[in-house]
Amino acid sequence: MVWGAHRLTAWLASPRAPRVIVLLATLLVLPSLRYGLAADDHFQKIGLTHDSEWQLLSEPWYRLFTFYDGDPARTFRIMDLGVSPWWTDPTVTLSFFRPVSAATHLLDYRLWPSHPTGASNPRGRHDTARA
Repeated sequence: MVWGAHRLTAWLASPRAPRVIVLLATLLVLPSLRYGLAADDHFQKIGLTHDSEWQLLSEPWYRLFTFYDGDPARTFRIMDLGVSPWWTDPTVTLSFFRPVSAATHLLDYRLWPSHPTGASNPRGRHDTARA
């Protein structure tokens, strides 16, 4: 076991390691570029486009990752719109503080309002976050 850890440490210290790691990370992300919005992307689109039907769900950009804030009226509205099942706890809280991710998402929507996933590649996702 010590020999394996020593080899890994030596490889990570090599000048080639950062390039290999970046290449591997890029290859792992590439398949996601084929897909459009998914899961929480829809919540974020609602929050950043200020659609009147979803106004109660809109949050300031820095609360982009606040899905449920413990407000029963808001949770019931989410349930009424069919986003959450009927058995959802009305006081559920699901909120993450991610200001950098929220800022890059906001930038995507400001640069490409029709296709926040990329101006020339509507099937890509969050191009500014990957840059």
